[in-house]
Amino acid sequence: DKKAPGDNYLITGWHLTDACEIWLEALTRTGQGHRIDILPSPPATLAPEILPDRKWLLVTTGKLSAARLKQVERWQQQVISLEIVAL
Repeated sequence: DKKAPGDNYLITGWHLTDACEIWLEALTRTGQGHRIDILPSPPATLAPEILPDRKWLLVTTGKLSAARLKQVERWQQQVISLEIVAL
């Protein structure tokens, strides 16, 4: 329900080995009072800047490399909010 209180998030995977992790994180966030829209399978090319007014949650596995950290920094400058959930 878009009128319910809480923040709206768009969640997807990024360099993720198991897409089920997206759903598990969405369930956790929903239980915290957030409203979640899910991209259930990670897109071939991720471009959060296409929807800059959304709050993004990117679920990923492992430690981020220097190149991936740099990409995250670029995206964070282009969107209202982008959070990495490292598993």
